[in-house]
Amino acid sequence: MYYVWFLFSILFVFLIGNSLLKIIDRNKLYDTIMEKLAISYALGIGAIAIIQFYAMLIRIPLNKTTILLIFSPFLIVQLYYSVKQIYKKSSISLVNKGFYMKERQISLSILEISLITYLILLCLIMLFVCLSFPMYTYDSRAMWTFKAKVIFHRQTIFTDEFFDPYRFHSNTRYPLLVPLSESFFYNMLMKADDYLVKVI
Repeated sequence: MYYVWFLFSILFVFLIGNSLLKIIDRNKLYDTIMEKLAISYALGIGAIAIIQFYAMLIRIPLNKTTILLIFSPFLIVQLYYSVKQIYKKSSISLVNKGFYMKERQISLSILEISLITYLILLCLIMLFVCLSFPMYTYDSRAMWTFKAKVIFHRQTIFTDEFFDPYRFHSNTRYPLLVPLSESFFYNMLMKADDYLVKVI
């Protein structure tokens, strides 16, 4: 069940980013699925971090239930555009039913195939390295993971861990995008896991 929530949280990020992309990109500038996935992930993580930050400003505690409630409008927008796209495709197929539709074939060169293979292999190696070791470098533990764990356990940034000058701090002026993203995954998994959160 733990890994199911992890996969759901990654899918959740993509869905939020894709709903934002459908709202922002009215001219359909991004055609390929890889562009849409990359931009959807970046938009999703950014939106999650920003909305969590503003939720903490108005003193809303960050747990799994409130996060799902806060982001439910994004999922409704995603559902609306998905139903609209399915309806549009079905009406087009009814109009073109009598015509012969030629399938588009994609031909890739040897260089493109080798680059795609290299990228897939590189992603698998990075996934293996991410899941093999916990966070162990100074930057990841002291600057990012510590703040993410404080946000996860306290459910806010307005604590002594952030504002007391006598506590251990490193680079307090760093933005909170990475710690808020990590705390989102911690909240969805309901525990602080240094292994799976490295997939971010």
